[in-house]
Amino acid sequence: MNLLKKVEVAGEDANGKNTITNDLQTYTVNIDYSKYVNLDISDNIGNSEVSFTDTMTDDNNVVTIDPNSFTLYDENGNIVSGLTKEITQLDDGYQIKYSTKDGKGFIRQYGGQILKLKYQAKVNDDASGTVKNTIVQNNFGVEYAGNTTSVNVVETHPKKDIVAEIGSNDSLDGQTIPLTA
Repeated sequence: MNLLKKVEVAGEDANGKNTITNDLQTYTVNIDYSKYVNLDISDNIGNSEVSFTDTMTDDNNVVTIDPNSFTLYDENGNIVSGLTKEITQLDDGYQIKYSTKDGKGFIRQYGGQILKLKYQAKVNDDASGTVKNTIVQNNFGVEYAGNTTSVNVVETHPKKDIVAEIGSNDSLDGQTIPLTA
């Protein structure tokens, strides 16, 4: 299975890297049905669930997902139908699940393809922590785990200070500074 997830900020790979508050993270998930082509699927498993679950763990309420940003595309760029999307907010993040109870029909329509899910999450103000994201694909009751992405959100605290010259780290804050002509 080519079950793969990536995360970008400003079009650049952000996996394992730092980002700051108010950044917009864009997630792309490949859901692999490429080997499910020209299959005879028995009724025994044909009515079993076909799904994938994207779990985002977020230890400090670092991000907020945009529920309107979710789009699932087939290999031709068309929007995929026939799946139910369920977004659940957890104590430590989100769980996004796409599923169908008509696995046989879904595989008939999308078998042989790698589908792409895209969505966005915004880093909250004054947030810091780590956002981890894992994808699991369920094909007729058999689960396949994909990679986990991780983004570190660092909080910035700008500080105004007075120094004698540019590049100096010696603070003159609270001192009397003579004016020279």
